[in-house]
Amino acid sequence: VAEEKRKAKAEEKRIADAKKAEERRKANAKKAEEKRKADAKEAERLRNFKPLEMYCNFTYWDEFIEINWTYDGKTFYMDGLPYTIGVKEEGFLGTTLVKELSRDKKFKISIATLFGMEEYTVDFSRNSTIVEIFGSRVYPSPVCW
Repeated sequence: VAEEKRKAKAEEKRIADAKKAEERRKANAKKAEEKRKADAKEAERLRNFKPLEMYCNFTYWDEFIEINWTYDGKTFYMDGLPYTIGVKEEGFLGTTLVKELSRDKKFKISIATLFGMEEYTVDFSRNSTIVEIFGSRVYPSPVCW
């Protein structure tokens, strides 16, 4: 009798384990399908994306600054230097972080240099850039194009 109970308990455990394994397999398959759909949607978005580009001129402390901004749908470029959105990157400018403020249109670039902080707010939808260098706000002159 004890042997039969042990066998029945073992069979119940095997069935429960098989059921859990099947549920896990279905959940993983569902996640994989959702990821495949999201990847396909992103690939389609990038295929149809027209790169955004903008040139801005600034005068700061009698210094003329010209900056070219470009966004290709995935990577943000400052004067041709690529920056991955949301990733802190070390470079000759200092530590740079690019944040996306609104989908594909507005970005904030923060650069920590030896001299202080520079922040650029780039808005492709308004063709504008606001620069904050060491606490002072600088607007492009006359505008960005």
